Amino acid sequence: MTKPREKTREEVTIKIEDGKKKIRQLENREKVLRQKLSKEERRTRSHRLIVRGAAFESIVPEAKTMTDEEAAAFLRLALTSEPAREFLRKRAEAGNAQLAREIDAALPIELSREEQIRLVREY
Repeated sequence: MTKPREKTREEVTIKIEDGKKKIRQLENREKVLRQKLSKEERRTRSHRLIVRGAAFESIVPEAKTMTDEEAAAFLRLALTSEPAREFLRKRAEAGNAQLAREIDAALPIELSREEQIRLVREY
């Protein structure tokens, strides 16, 4: 029985370099795919914001003449009302809501830090 021929140092080095090249190619492919995913997520978010902004303006025609700050304050007031909270509670109980691990919230700067925290906790 003959022993398989051992690879020379040169052959092993070439295999290592080929492996490194494949790793670089796969890393570049991953980078391209992550960029595509990020672009798609931005496109989806932009579409959602446009659709919801249009709905807001169709329900509240005065929104067209409001400043960004006025519109945000109006939405804050509207969405912290008891009927809005009840709607969200029922939606969550029905299982139609997603659990958020993180949230972005615009809070009134007129409130103290403690009041802002209390407002978020109550929400």
